[in-house]
Amino acid sequence: MHEAFDENDPAHFTRAWFAWANSLFGELIIDVAARRPELLQRA
Repeated sequence: MHEAFDENDPAHFTRAWFAWANSLFGELIIDVAARRPELLQRA
């Protein structure tokens, strides 16, 4: 995840690594894996 990006050029963003946003996403995946593992299985 990025901190911010240019809406006209998504390849232009402020930071390649934005730690707290990446950490929150990781926590979401861990929570989903614990509560609803079927959502993470391949079709």
